[in-house]
Amino acid sequence: MAKTNRDRVGEALELLTRGLLPFVEREMRAVHGDKWETVARQSFGGKKVNRSDLHTVLTVMWDQSVEHGLQECTRARRSESGERTTRCSQPVGAYGEL
Repeated sequence: MAKTNRDRVGEALELLTRGLLPFVEREMRAVHGDKWETVARQSFGGKKVNRSDLHTVLTVMWDQSVEHGLQECTRARRSESGERTTRCSQPVGAYGEL
């Protein structure tokens, strides 16, 4: 049987999660060291979260990029993701000083 569009979208979202997770973990470790998971949980009120869930990965990535400015963040990338400010246009260090 042929794949449905729902199946294709589901697979794409799973690939996105698998691709983003190592990036988010690396950036969080660079700033927070061994306490990065505790910091990540703050986005969810300190509750334990499922790291393989796309919502979790995107929420942590967004919260930390707004708070600290991702190392690789540029004005164009923030603009593409819907953020219209320049908070991360001049990052310094792992997440940058805003």
